[in-house]
Amino acid sequence: MGRSQQAVSGIFIAMITTTILQNVTVETAGTIDLNLEIKFTIGGQSISVDIEKKEGADLYKSLVTISHIQDSDGRVKSYAKDSLDLSKTIFTDNRF
Repeated sequence: MGRSQQAVSGIFIAMITTTILQNVTVETAGTIDLNLEIKFTIGGQSISVDIEKKEGADLYKSLVTISHIQDSDGRVKSYAKDSLDLSKTIFTDNRF
C-alpha cells in the first residue's frame, strides 16, 4: 500500500469511527464482469467504490457489519440518554 493510499485509508477509518455509515449496497453487471460497485453513504456523502469481485465480498460484509453496529450503538445511546433524562426529572421533581 502506497503512502497516499495509507493516508486515505487512515482518514476513512477515522470517518467510520465518528460518522454514521448508511445505505450499503453492492452492484454487479453479471457473471462476465469481474468488478463490483459498492455504494454507501457516510456523513451525508455518497461514496462509490469499484473493486474486483474476489475482494468485494469481504469489503461489503465489513461495511454492512459496521453499519449494523453503529445502528445498535445509536439505539443504546438513545436509551441511556432517555434513562438519564428520566432520572433527572425524578430527582428534580421530588427534591429528596
